Amino acid sequence: LQPDFLPAARNLAVIDLQRGDVQAARDRYDKMLAKDPKSGPVLLALAELQGVSGASPDDIRKTIEKAVAASPASPAPRLALIAFEERQRDVKGAVATAQGALAAIPGDPQLTEAVGATQLVAGQYNEAAESFKKLILLQPQNPLTYLRLAQAQVALKDYSGAIDSERKALALKPDLPQAVAALAQTYLLSGRADEAVAQARGMQKEHPDSPGGYALEGDIYSAQKKWSGAAFAYKTGLDRKPVPALALLYYVSLKNAGKGSEATAAATKWMTQHPDDATIPLMLAQQEQQRKNVAAAKAGYRKVLGIDADNVVALNNLAFLLTEDKDPKGLEYAEHAHRLAPFNPNILDTYGWSLMRNGQAARGAKLLRMATSLAPGEPEIRLHLAQALAESGDKAGARKELDPLTTKLDKNSPIRAEAQKLLGTL
Repeated sequence: LQPDFLPAARNLAVIDLQRGDVQAARDRYDKMLAKDPKSGPVLLALAELQGVSGASPDDIRKTIEKAVAASPASPAPRLALIAFEERQRDVKGAVATAQGALAAIPGDPQLTEAVGATQLVAGQYNEAAESFKKLILLQPQNPLTYLRLAQAQVALKDYSGAIDSERKALALKPDLPQAVAALAQTYLLSGRADEAVAQARGMQKEHPDSPGGYALEGDIYSAQKKWSGAAFAYKTGLDRKPVPALALLYYVSLKNAGKGSEATAAATKWMTQHPDDATIPLMLAQQEQQRKNVAAAKAGYRKVLGIDADNVVALNNLAFLLTEDKDPKGLEYAEHAHRLAPFNPNILDTYGWSLMRNGQAARGAKLLRMATSLAPGEPEIRLHLAQALAESGDKAGARKELDPLTTKLDKNSPIRAEAQKLLGTL
């Protein structure tokens, strides 16, 4: 009906990628670019595809630069170029690109924030603080802008300035979790734990029906490992408002205080009173997985999916556990997770691994290559790719992927040992 309708083309490209057919996805964008070579959104979609499918950094950069040239007044392609430089770990390049973008579109809030963020990563803390002050002038009612400034002030060890900025954020939105956590952390960094508690209690008086002040007090005690005090604060906050994150923190603090039975009772009570919330069930399932209680972990993840059928973490973890047990049902869960988060490297890893374990090594290798492109520093994903390549008969490709694992990883690394073992079979 509308050949240049990008959302449909992108969704079809995602399906192509799920099938492991990168060329089909590329063809969709090439057709659209043949009709409109200067379509910025299509060029950005193509750059995204190139990044997933392992194109060279030079090719990806050229595509994004074409998008910038095609839409010089749009922040989106310039932000994509900044993000690309950051992924390449070119800190100076990211700063220069962000500054150039802001010079081209002066006063843009997104680009102003990007300049400050890149300066922060580059260690240019004074410059970052000045950038975030400009951002506050552009968005004075946005509490997150004050937290950005506080980050730079903490880096400069200007703790009083950071506390002032964080208080301003909380004045705009008293329950903002990021502001509560940042304020607690800054107080503790400045060695002012007692003042932190006083600030928390001041918030409690100012906003007696809000859990924010109690969450702050709990965070302060948690950082000091005063678990009983933390549990009491979180519980008091929960009594004000049933926030899932507070329920989780209450459970954890009780466990750390050595009150296991109370923690279990609190978790049970929360799940009974809030049967539609998956926060506690997911955490319990993850704990069982960490303890290697596989049956209990599987049951826990199934419980989560009974509450939230699209919970990506539960889908992915259950897919992995079932695949390890050679249960073909794992592939279905992996496919579901991938439909929801097609560019998440961990989910691509699980899906590709599951395909390989279910006799589809060649297709699995394509998806694992995408995962490796998105997370080049994850050795376990690269090992899975090598195993899939070896299984599909591409021994040369497998050796290439194993080389950095067998030469650059720590000699005591279990992944290096697995890689050497696999190399010995090729």
